[in-house]
Amino acid sequence: MQTIKLFTVIGTLIVFAIIGNSQTTEQQWNIGVYDRNFNPPETDRAFWKTHFYKTTDESIQDDISYKKLWYSSDSLFNSTFLAGNLKTEHNKVSVVVNTKEYLLYDFSLGVGDSLRIYRFYGFEPSLVWAKILKVTDTLIHNKLLKRMEINYLDSLEYYYSFRTDIWIEGIGSLTGGVLNESTPCHLVGPDKTYALLCYKENGVTLLQNPTYNTCYKETIFNSVQPDNAAGTSMLPNLVHKGEPVTITSPVPFTTLQVYNTLSKQIAAVQVNSTSYQFNTANLPVGHYIVVVNGQVFKLMVMQ
Repeated sequence: MQTIKLFTVIGTLIVFAIIGNSQTTEQQWNIGVYDRNFNPPETDRAFWKTHFYKTTDESIQDDISYKKLWYSSDSLFNSTFLAGNLKTEHNKVSVVVNTKEYLLYDFSLGVGDSLRIYRFYGFEPSLVWAKILKVTDTLIHNKLLKRMEINYLDSLEYYYSFRTDIWIEGIGSLTGGVLNESTPCHLVGPDKTYALLCYKENGVTLLQNPTYNTCYKETIFNSVQPDNAAGTSMLPNLVHKGEPVTITSPVPFTTLQVYNTLSKQIAAVQVNSTSYQFNTANLPVGHYIVVVNGQVFKLMVMQ
């Protein structure tokens, strides 16, 4: 009887130890976006912005990991948008959006293999071919991870040597981060460069892009503005279609301009006030630039 009790106690302690040590890894990607081809009158220059993704609420079903993937335009995640559910099955990583699954990476392939994967632009998926050029291992924070050099192809017959990328197992693309963001080659007008600035787990930076040596890049404009106009604000900058956006300024502003990602002006309002609220019901879902008092604000409209 004593032996049975001893094994029971040990078994109970082991169970508690396993439960106590289980921890969901919260991942975070800081993505820098460099816009070189956006030229409304007051902002004839390129600029950097940073946006953020993180995972929460991991669940495991039949050895398949699911995590909620959140997007935010601020580092504190005060305003968030559920981008989808990140699915990891063996060596394949996908994102599930509205029940539809988009393959992002497959780390089981070898040199010379090709596959069709999705890259995202403004949460719009674009299907491309990827060809594996080289497979090695890399040590990141005491973890040995698979590293793959990739060429992106428009078709299996044609590929472009300058459209290359690095995939790292468990992290994703070094150019586009978790969703492998990029500007589709068929779009004429927008000219954006994406870069993974850094990758974190549970708040600890495990990887930082040596090209930029920072986790946050933001262009501060020194535009010609009315006195005290620097206090102008636009809230919120992440809204559902039809929700209002409010502009406030310490000095009166006369014009509010809205541009889409193709640099086309889609709205201009004469205001002459220190406060103005506009509705987003007539704006299609997507990303916009709002210009007030020579200051640039980024707006995202969701469904």
